[in-house]
Amino acid sequence: MAYLYYVLYLFFIVLEQLSYTTLNKYIYPKSLFDIETYFAIYYIAFIFIFSILFIREFLDVAKYKIIDTVLKIFLLFNIIFIIISSPNFYPIDVLVSVGMFFFLYILFISFYLLYKGNENAKYMVVGWSVAIVAWIMQGTYNEGGWSLLYEYPYFFESAIFFEAIIFSIALANKLNKTKELEESVASNKILTKELHHRVKNNMQLIISLYRLKLSKLEHASSFLKEVEGAIQAIGTTHEMLYSDNVLIDANAREYFVMLVDKLKNSYPHTNIDITYRIDEDIPTDCLMYLGIILNELMTNTYKYAFETNYGKIFISLEKQGEHIIFTYEDNGKGYDPHNNKNSFGLELVKSLVSSELQGDIKVSFDKGTKYIIRF
Repeated sequence: MAYLYYVLYLFFIVLEQLSYTTLNKYIYPKSLFDIETYFAIYYIAFIFIFSILFIREFLDVAKYKIIDTVLKIFLLFNIIFIIISSPNFYPIDVLVSVGMFFFLYILFISFYLLYKGNENAKYMVVGWSVAIVAWIMQGTYNEGGWSLLYEYPYFFESAIFFEAIIFSIALANKLNKTKELEESVASNKILTKELHHRVKNNMQLIISLYRLKLSKLEHASSFLKEVEGAIQAIGTTHEMLYSDNVLIDANAREYFVMLVDKLKNSYPHTNIDITYRIDEDIPTDCLMYLGIILNELMTNTYKYAFETNYGKIFISLEKQGEHIIFTYEDNGKGYDPHNNKNSFGLELVKSLVSSELQGDIKVSFDKGTKYIIRF
């Protein structure tokens, strides 16, 4: 956008100079030339408007609230002048006088931002210094005072041309850096995808190694399912990362559905109805820990909750104030906290909630089992 704003700024300078030098009578039809005299105030106002927009973009002044606020005031001032000006009210002298203060302000902030380490400010200092001198010389020439235009009639045009060269170099440099940054981002995306893909493959390799090593051990199948589920919770996170370019917040519903579907394949003979109410997307690292927790809770449900291989599971994720609430509930026979068969899984869940999610967990065993995790 900075390039477009600068082109429009130069465009209105050309129009203003055509009007100022009366060369416009050789370009415009006579019907337009008769009223074009009044356009000068609009040309100057648009010069200021697009120079302000260019400066805000080029110097990224949004980082500096006071500077940006003053520029917005100048911008509003010029817009008002465009609205209220007419042949009967033509305050061009006021606009030009305010414009001089504007140019001096730009020069001041250019030196200030150069001091602050803004890379583009050096181009503003050089280019705008020359432009300001040119505008001042034209102003003093119009008022009959001393001006370089008496000695060098084309000083203004030469100065603007010099300024255009300076900013062309600056914009070309900025475009090159933008292109390099885009290439770097694209390269990082490819590397990130490859990284996540390899992590997922390595996890599958771990599962295969466990299968091979534990294949001859008694009860190894049950143990392997639990290990495989935990690894799948992490692997599914990486699968979403490299397939959807998710870096910050992930689609929690999509993640839980993918994870649950994989877990259900490990228990094909059960008939469990699963309901979701998921209203929030959360950071991927939190989602991965919730995935491991969900794997443990569902594994316990599938193994111990239902005597008839039929039941219901409810999973929800919602925001309450500044906290996220994760709820897991089944309508099974409940859970005996003194039963050693599944106490390890619950201890793992509590550990992940407290140490990784920095939250707390509430468990109830009335008419099934219900876990409420708040973090």
